Amino acid sequence: MQSSNKINPLSKNDARKTARSVWKDFLQDTVRGNLLLENMERFVSTLSRDSRILAFISMNDEPDIMSILEKNSFKIYIPFFDRAGNMDFSLYIDAGIQQCAVHRGPYGIMMPEKEAERLALPLDESDTVFVPSLASNPNGCRLGRGGGYYDRWKNRFSNAFIAGMMPSELSGLNFPEENHDLHFSSVITEKGIVDYK
Repeated sequence: MQSSNKINPLSKNDARKTARSVWKDFLQDTVRGNLLLENMERFVSTLSRDSRILAFISMNDEPDIMSILEKNSFKIYIPFFDRAGNMDFSLYIDAGIQQCAVHRGPYGIMMPEKEAERLALPLDESDTVFVPSLASNPNGCRLGRGGGYYDRWKNRFSNAFIAGMMPSELSGLNFPEENHDLHFSSVITEKGIVDYK
């Protein structure tokens, strides 16, 4: 698939269609899915226990990263947002203990209750951000679902380590990047880790 896109990049809309199709097949392949989670576990084992982790509660069409993260002693923050495009992060788990209740928010995404402890900024090199993603291009540019929530945090994420998870064939999908797009430090796939920094 990638070789046919090397010369003529896909539009972002076409890249999203392609990525969703690949994800659908990938999530039905338990062998490849388990390999991805094993690589995620290896990656997480290298992180400092003092790291703050920004992550998300996976939807049905995403790998369950929280089950791996919550086994560790990290402070884990998850996003809450509204349909107007605003997003922030709240403390969800600290040292394996859940710190706030969650509810289903816009788009069916699980979010913390409003009274949860907010993330203190700025982020630094010890912080790791797991960003929900459909794909990345050969330069590590992220393809999201199109809402722009994470892209609007680009400057606030600039000092942190940005990680994604996706099927290997989506870690170099050829699509154009724009100035506002978020870039990965690394992407975890079922075949290993692709480093961009």
